[in-house]
Amino acid sequence: SNATYNSSASSTYYDNGTVTAIQYATVYAYARLSEDTLTFPGGLQVPGQVFHEIKYYERVNDFGWGSESFDGVLGLDVEKSFRPGWLGSPNILPSPFRNMIDSNVLDANMFSIVWPNEVREQGTITFGGYDEDLLDGELIPHSLFPENTTQWQVELEGVTLTDHDSKKVLVDKPLPQVKALMMSTHPIIAFNFYLAQSLLDHMHASPSACVHFPIVDCDEVPSLPELTFRF
Repeated sequence: SNATYNSSASSTYYDNGTVTAIQYATVYAYARLSEDTLTFPGGLQVPGQVFHEIKYYERVNDFGWGSESFDGVLGLDVEKSFRPGWLGSPNILPSPFRNMIDSNVLDANMFSIVWPNEVREQGTITFGGYDEDLLDGELIPHSLFPENTTQWQVELEGVTLTDHDSKKVLVDKPLPQVKALMMSTHPIIAFNFYLAQSLLDHMHASPSACVHFPIVDCDEVPSLPELTFRF
């Protein structure tokens, strides 16, 4: 099991005294607002981080949320975002990333995430930079869309699907004014039904007896069409 937070072992802990009731995904939880110095491997420290220290939680389904597979949630919002509490109480706290920016502890006001390719692999998150060896070319900046959003989302201009061998364009769909939401909680690519169906028609997807959505045989993966996003 992972090490859990123990406020009595911290010399920088401060009890805010506020009791909260919050909801995250399908987990309901009672918590207290606590304040402490957040320390990451490598020595990065974020002083005065206020967070919900959960004392009790319950799940509303059996999808795995609230299991022992994780014991905390690390916020990455660049601004304060409103997320309603369980019993109507607001849950508006600056994220650790926002505090990193305000505390001027980063080499650059950015973070990068590398997702694992296999179940047993570990991903990485880097604050203040990125692994240049993993990038082919230069970083291309994109403005958040719309300008007043508190989410990590940009404007998606379109999607193209190209045949792996012949390079024939199979799908070329403009998507004006469509928002592409970057999520660290769900490592999936999701589209509206009609666009997803047009893409799946070219991917040899077939119905599954185990899940309610089409699946692609693992042997077909190397020859799948190339999916390109235009931002």
